Amino acid sequence: MKLQRFFVQEKLGDLEIGNDFFVADKDLENQLRKVFRFHGGEVVELFDGSGFNFESEILNFSPENGKDGVNFKLISKKKNENVPKVELHLFQAIIKKDNFEWIVEKCTELGVKAFHPIISERSEKKDLNLERLNKIAKEASEQSGRAEIPDIFEPAEFSEALNNFDGKLFAFDLGGVSFSSVFASETKQSRKSELDCFGNTLAKTEEMDPGLRRDDRKKDGNDRGDNRKEKIGIIVGPEGGWSEGDMKILKDKKVETISLGKQVLRAETAAIVASSLFLI
Repeated sequence: MKLQRFFVQEKLGDLEIGNDFFVADKDLENQLRKVFRFHGGEVVELFDGSGFNFESEILNFSPENGKDGVNFKLISKKKNENVPKVELHLFQAIIKKDNFEWIVEKCTELGVKAFHPIISERSEKKDLNLERLNKIAKEASEQSGRAEIPDIFEPAEFSEALNNFDGKLFAFDLGGVSFSSVFASETKQSRKSELDCFGNTLAKTEEMDPGLRRDDRKKDGNDRGDNRKEKIGIIVGPEGGWSEGDMKILKDKKVETISLGKQVLRAETAAIVASSLFLI
């Protein structure tokens, strides 16, 4: 039976099997006790963003040191293998609130590593409720079984956001080169080879900067191994498409422009389709 999953801020990596531990989180306590109606003796799965799942037994909901929370006992600790082979960053032009939230939810489920909200010439608004977006990403991470919660960055001007990214970038536009003609492959391995042709392997990146991203393989004392990943950024425009000024920015930065087909897709549809093409 699949266990309910919950994210915790406390780092659990140093715990031994059989250890009791306390999570000081009133929201988690309310969720377990009042929403799911769990009791002592029931088992849940916790994760802390370190890349591991911690199967834990609920002991009780007693406060500790004046703080509300939950007492657990660690049953098992397993590495989460639900990690995409590609480190995918989504640069999404800010669109209507509900649609942007839907993008964050669904692309988190797919495995997007980070969201970069961008302010383009046709963006309808220039601010977002990051607290709410982070809550949506947390809940989607719990539901989907992923190992960590994606980062959501502060909105930035289009050109500025691209300047700060050190991976390979692809923009999606109706007038771009057909995606299938560039990336069509029978297997993930052949698709990886095609991506390598664009000079986007981590090996090439480390050749230019041997220290780049090496430390990212370790987080909170847990080594994630020596798996090499492509770091890719995909750029999806606002409702109404890119302006001439936006297209000039892409051209100046030599960003490959790709089409998802002849149909005109809504921004949120394009974001999810583009993400799935790289992650599934």
